Amino acid sequence: MTQAVSLALAKRVREVRTELYGEDRIENLARALRVPTQTWLNYERGITMPAVVLLKFLEITGANPHWLQTGKGDRFSARRSRRLTGDDHDN
Repeated sequence: MTQAVSLALAKRVREVRTELYGEDRIENLARALRVPTQTWLNYERGITMPAVVLLKFLEITGANPHWLQTGKGDRFSARRSRRLTGDDHDN
């Protein structure tokens, strides 16, 4: 993975985190992912995130993997989007 790709992914991961947890609540997401806060900050700076952490991030946040990879499409999966707008009737 090139540095530019890593930095773009890190930027999008940070966007999801700030939208869902706020700018000052990094520790909440880090705790949910069971990683130290500083480790999470490293991921947001472009350090490669292990697959197991990325998969858990996708599960917890509902981020759209295609959007994370490319920046195209919806930021969140359709299911997550419905929950955010209150339109999720699957529960």
